[in-house]
Amino acid sequence: MPATDGTGGPHSAETHSVTDHDLAELALLSYAPREQIEARFGSQMRVYRTQNARAIVLERSDRCVVAFTGTDDLADVRSDIRGHLVQHSVGRVHAGFLAYLLQIWGRIRTALLTAGKPVVFVGHSLGAAAATIAAMDWCHSGLTVERLVTFGSPRVGDAKFAAAVDACSFNHARYVSCADVVSRIPRLACWPLPPTPYRHCGTMIYLACDGQRRVNPSRRAVCWDRTTGRIRGIIRSVFRGVSDHSMTGYARRA
Repeated sequence: MPATDGTGGPHSAETHSVTDHDLAELALLSYAPREQIEARFGSQMRVYRTQNARAIVLERSDRCVVAFTGTDDLADVRSDIRGHLVQHSVGRVHAGFLAYLLQIWGRIRTALLTAGKPVVFVGHSLGAAAATIAAMDWCHSGLTVERLVTFGSPRVGDAKFAAAVDACSFNHARYVSCADVVSRIPRLACWPLPPTPYRHCGTMIYLACDGQRRVNPSRRAVCWDRTTGRIRGIIRSVFRGVSDHSMTGYARRA
């Protein structure tokens, strides 16, 4: 889903529209120190964290926005690579992603139920995976998910889980930046091993190497664009798979 045309932003808790760019800024802000977040939003924003998981919740007059933080330390990387699937409410999901979410989801869920408002979920990297599972849980419980917007999300679960997410009524935009390596894990196939059952979900908003946005481009078009991007910058392309995953870059282009 492309960004909306509203003029509201994360700077005000009373405006009635939130663009994808606003949500990208919140996802970026979720990495900031608690003091910086509280100084900017005061009591409107709450920070939830454990030793290995973190999210921020912004309560507005008409909705709540939950932004899950992504990979920023070695503990998070362990969650990223713990790749076996476990049964969840609908389908199977990545065990590490689910474990990350469950560290903080209980407290966040209680706060959202108390607020009693529609919820927007957003996240980057590991946080994108957590946001996807949380949005699915919220929807599966009969509660209102307004939107789900992710940046640099890995594949979260199997085909049944992906189909269940896509069957929900909320809008789901999944932003992928050109050579972002995290958006390609866990891989569908890794020769000589057989294909794995992981599948992506949502509407893919592809941020091409020429700066253009493409909605649900073909696999061939994406491969060609990534190759073009590498050819244009052979030296820096060695690191592009990592740099394209940066939340700062997503916030600039969303």
